[in-house]
Amino acid sequence: MRKPTVTFESFTVVRVPFPFTDRAAVRNRPALVLSDQSTFNTPPGHSVMAMITTTGWGSQNL
Repeated sequence: MRKPTVTFESFTVVRVPFPFTDRAAVRNRPALVLSDQSTFNTPPGHSVMAMITTTGWGSQNL
């Protein structure tokens, strides 16, 4: 039996758990859904997302 999956439309902002790279913890962060629901998200049950952050490119925090 397959687990039910939740899919989102492209360009929807969602909150997902992102792991920290330096410790074994996660925190819910906003992300933008990039993949299309009908052609990509639904068949395999996955989505492509981009993390939304206030840290800009070239920042020393990267």
